[in-house]
Amino acid sequence: TKNFRARHIPLNPELEATLLRHRQAEGPVCRNAWGLPQRNNTWRTLRVLCRTAKIKPISVHGLRHTFASIYLQAGIPLGQVSQWMGHADITTTMIYAHWVKGAMDIQHVSIQKVQ
Repeated sequence: TKNFRARHIPLNPELEATLLRHRQAEGPVCRNAWGLPQRNNTWRTLRVLCRTAKIKPISVHGLRHTFASIYLQAGIPLGQVSQWMGHADITTTMIYAHWVKGAMDIQHVSIQKVQ
């Protein structure tokens, strides 16, 4: 993260299982030998994953935007998405909600709905 603070975001069970299998087989995803995130390695890994999946490449920023947009569209409260994104001010998160009809009025829904 930009401010080096940990963030906890929800993972659906399938993704969590995939990441755990990868970690057991090959070690942490996108981390150096000391367990610290490596930004360049993250981009490289993402590019390889997109190529392997035969999908259009996406940037890490693009993934963040997609994450926020999908969860807001699914009805996750703006404040919760803001916390997951690590935004100090909720108005930053509102940028992602601009296209979600009634984003400020969405009721809380189960995280499982996003799966």
